Amino acid sequence: MAERFGEKIKTWPEEKKKRVFEKLTSGKVSAFLAEAPVNIVVCAYKNVWDPREDCSAAIQNMLLMAKALGLGTCWVIGPVTDVRDEMKVKELLNIPEEYKIVSVVALGYPDEDPKPRPRKELEEVTFYERFGQKKEGTR
Repeated sequence: MAERFGEKIKTWPEEKKKRVFEKLTSGKVSAFLAEAPVNIVVCAYKNVWDPREDCSAAIQNMLLMAKALGLGTCWVIGPVTDVRDEMKVKELLNIPEEYKIVSVVALGYPDEDPKPRPRKELEEVTFYERFGQKKEGTR
């Protein structure tokens, strides 16, 4: 869990750590999909070069347009990361075998308006010529 939440988790009370761990391992992380007014199941034809990349670009465009229209979205992979779960979804939606489910996008009017996540400064994540090498004159 520390890998996902970083150093911040060390400051959490034990009760919060336990609640987060239980939710992440309970299978209920994506339970909100049942309440979403629309779920878009994004599929890719298996016999193409870059199905995940193609679908990811398409999903990003969906998310941007939804935001522009005042809609909320959540890009979810949980329901289809396990092949058994993917098989269940494919059967439920009658998706042919030659397609792979890449993700699910929940779409609707948001219940909340969260603040943007903090972002790292560009200089922290940009390297020059080789990984780890900073631009001269920066830290």
